[in-house]
Amino acid sequence: MGADELTSRFGEPEAVYRPSPGQTAAGVIVGAGATAALFVAGGFGSGLNATNRVGAVLLGLATAGLTFWLYRQRQWRLVIFRGGLVQVRPGGVDELLWAEVREVVRTRLKEFGERTTGVTFVGAHSRMVVSPVNYQAQAKLFETLLAAAEHRGVPIRVDWQEVD
Repeated sequence: MGADELTSRFGEPEAVYRPSPGQTAAGVIVGAGATAALFVAGGFGSGLNATNRVGAVLLGLATAGLTFWLYRQRQWRLVIFRGGLVQVRPGGVDELLWAEVREVVRTRLKEFGERTTGVTFVGAHSRMVVSPVNYQAQAKLFETLLAAAEHRGVPIRVDWQEVD
């Protein structure tokens, strides 16, 4: 979906959010380094027995998968339009018109200074969860989203979650 089509459907963009390239690059570099170290330890670890070597290789595979997942998160975008929201994720695109939003749910954790961990927009037939992994200023993003919802008269509810 092109920018012109989005603008004709949702109006002019008010704000565009994308991940921090530096934060993404740092995570990928650390992940790639850890993956390489684990594969080297698994393949050439002279002081490790066979079980530990297999464990290092399996952990290296898991780290490689996590690093690839983090790399794909660079595609994330969130655009607040006058008429709605569009979130681009590695797995697809979420769209929601402001007119369809019935409520906004702010998920907060009590044990971590009541920090917001996500904002969910509940529509008539769909929901959009905004909880970016690699966005540096999450708190500011969440406050902007909540202010946009409040400005449009959408009720905001807090969902408190306990950390086990």
